[in-house]
Amino acid sequence: AIYASIITLCSFGLCITHHRYFFHCMRFSMQLGSGMVALCYQKSLNLQLSAFTIMPPGKIFNMIANDVRKFYRSATFSHFLWVGLQETIIIISILWHDIGAYIFVGLAICVLTIPIQAYFSKKFSIYRNQAATYGDTRVKYMKEMIHGIDVIKMNAYEQPYTKTIETSRAKEVNELVKASKLKAINQSVFYLGPIAISFTMFTAYSLGGSALKVPVVFKALALFYVLLKTITLFIPFAIEGLADARVSLERIKTFLLQQNRQEQQQQQQQQVTKPPQEEEEESPYIKLINVTTSWVDHTTLSNDNITEEEFQLK
Repeated sequence: AIYASIITLCSFGLCITHHRYFFHCMRFSMQLGSGMVALCYQKSLNLQLSAFTIMPPGKIFNMIANDVRKFYRSATFSHFLWVGLQETIIIISILWHDIGAYIFVGLAICVLTIPIQAYFSKKFSIYRNQAATYGDTRVKYMKEMIHGIDVIKMNAYEQPYTKTIETSRAKEVNELVKASKLKAINQSVFYLGPIAISFTMFTAYSLGGSALKVPVVFKALALFYVLLKTITLFIPFAIEGLADARVSLERIKTFLLQQNRQEQQQQQQQQVTKPPQEEEEESPYIKLINVTTSWVDHTTLSNDNITEEEFQLK
């Protein structure tokens, strides 16, 4: 009765704290995203004109619309990276009394999913970065087409330019499809996990000479389902969110490090107000030694030496 009461209280406490936790995390992530948007907007107002060749307005809009949203998942699920470790220790200590060392057979299945998720996270970051690059290129082509629509119409460039935009969009969609397939595979690990864990763990438990009992089976499955939900669902969300946030943060960092108009004006003022260097003493620029000159029959100079101090050109 005491054990059932504890389980009931824990379930009731989860109902209260679970939604409150996600509420505060989502609220913090939205505040973080709003701050990023305001920071990017303030930076765009102070950006010098030459920086718009590197960061055109279409790329800035795409960054604010898509990259900022990537912080939402990372801020919500990143805490499960350390919560999963605590849950593992608690569940091992509880099931050790009932199953013994066979618990590590099921735990090994959970641990084997971590390298797979790390590989998926790395590939997901690559696909996400490439999709963002193709998206920026597509936005750039669209901007050029809108600004130069008169020239395009006059030279009948509609078909080639449309084909270029469609090719860029196809590459972007291809990268997004690859990322979606990785997400689907990652989600399938969550649904296949309980079956693989229960089969391997209870098979090893039976081969060890122990008899399967209903209380032990249901207790182990319930606790492993809690652990598996954290390891194969929430932790992959955290890894994907952190990978997305890292790519988005690098793009926003590149934009924020562009030079402002005020910095450019200060550099120009420093160059103008730079004290002039002291003029060096000029050496004679004309020096003639033993010169003899004549005009018709009249000798004007005879073995004379001429320097700048004696003879100057005006």
